[in-house]
Amino acid sequence: MKSLTKVLFLSLLMIIISNGILSADEMIMRRLGNTGKKVGILGINIGTYELNDKSAFKKALREGATFINSSPFVDGSEKFVAENLTPAYRERCLLTTHWKLDLNASEDSYIRQFSSSLKNLSVDFIDCVIVDDIKETRYLQKNDIFNAFYKLRKQGKVKYIGAHVKKTEKESISKLLKYVIKRCDYDFIVFDYNTSNFNEIKNYIDLCGQLGKGVIVVGTLEDSLKNEELARRIAGRKKLSLDSALIRWAVNSTSWLSSILIPVNDPKVVESAVEGAIEEEDTNVFGL
Repeated sequence: MKSLTKVLFLSLLMIIISNGILSADEMIMRRLGNTGKKVGILGINIGTYELNDKSAFKKALREGATFINSSPFVDGSEKFVAENLTPAYRERCLLTTHWKLDLNASEDSYIRQFSSSLKNLSVDFIDCVIVDDIKETRYLQKNDIFNAFYKLRKQGKVKYIGAHVKKTEKESISKLLKYVIKRCDYDFIVFDYNTSNFNEIKNYIDLCGQLGKGVIVVGTLEDSLKNEELARRIAGRKKLSLDSALIRWAVNSTSWLSSILIPVNDPKVVESAVEGAIEEEDTNVFGL
């Protein structure tokens, strides 16, 4: 009887681990501004359906990624989430959708699109929405998309609203960020980054943290490789691969950073990125 009980317990434990309820490693967790939520330092960016890898997606979830970003404007992105996000994961993740800012779209049209998005994702509500492609402050004066999401937030169909500010030639990124961070009612801000611009936006990330706004960053490792000085420092650290070292570098740059979004198109890249997102005693990657 005792042997049977032991076998059943071990079987149950394996099922729990395989479903991502427990993980062998401890991913670094950060708070998402004043939302009261904590998220894994790695988040997931869901691309076009065919480009996503199911095993990489499950690996990221199993290791502690909790911020999942899809988009109704990316072909098959929501379908992939609906098919691969189990109820157990849904309970502990912040499901997010990325929305294009269209100056010609009405509040009602956005609400209709949002209803379609709920249906595509097979959910009753979406934790976070991101208003994308904010390139000028005048875009923020066309409030239909924001009014739509504020209304949906009051209805309980959206919990948190974020804004993604894009670099543009028409208006300085500094002016845009100051306006968005200080004057707009957002729970979190999304930044583009790579190693060549991270120090430039660090002050604004810190400002977000001080004002209680969450910080999500998205970038590419390819862009990061252009920084030769950083590449030389990384080469001297044998314990971490390039991908994980870059993640750890970003993590160490500021304590206000909530999540770094990574694609899930390659299991090896996800595994490497996870390595840089795990708690360890030696977090000073470059000896700085």
